[in-house]
Amino acid sequence: MDGNIKRTTLRLTEEAHKRLRVVCALTGETQSDFIDRITRQEFERLQHPPREEMDATSYLLSSPANATRLMEAINDHRVDRNMRIRELLPDAD
Repeated sequence: MDGNIKRTTLRLTEEAHKRLRVVCALTGETQSDFIDRITRQEFERLQHPPREEMDATSYLLSSPANATRLMEAINDHRVDRNMRIRELLPDAD
C-alpha cells in the first residue's frame, strides 16, 4: 500500500450507502475516487465562494474614490451646481 494513502471509516445510513453505490456505478468511479472528487470540489468552493452579483450603484460605491465622486455629483445636483443642459440623441429605433 502506498504511504500517502490513509484508511478511514465512514458511518453512513443504509440509505446513504445505497445512494453512494448507485452514484459510483453511474459515474464509473470507486467510492474512494468519488469522495475524493466531491471533497476537492467542495474545498475549492469554500476557498473561492462565488461572487454575488452587485447592482451598478453598489459596484460604483464599493470604491472610496467612486463613492466620493458620486456623492459630490449628487450634492451638486441637489443645489443645481456644475449642471449642464445637453440635448439628448434620438433613440435608434
